[in-house]
Amino acid sequence: MDKYPDTFNRANLEKKLKEKQEKLIKKTRELFDYKISTGIDDYKREIVLKFDSKMLQQSRLMIVKELLEIHGKLHVITMSGQSFEMKIKCNLPPNEVADLIFINF
Repeated sequence: MDKYPDTFNRANLEKKLKEKQEKLIKKTRELFDYKISTGIDDYKREIVLKFDSKMLQQSRLMIVKELLEIHGKLHVITMSGQSFEMKIKCNLPPNEVADLIFINF
């Protein structure tokens, strides 16, 4: 390759990344919905949700906030091993990345 194609630029790459993240967010919502629903069907008192390693920090945070709004309380373990109990408001520090979510019924 003598040079990069004209389509190989920052704007196009960011657009592609955004599209991929949007697909991953939808897939994650579907998976988490399934895990929560089947967990309830199986009378589980605690449901554990794990994020895909490809999901970006801001996408994970958006999902955490959505689930917090629905359930009112979450237990989140970050990639660094930190543990956070959240009630009503997301108190995850900006430098922490959610990895696991525990929902108790």
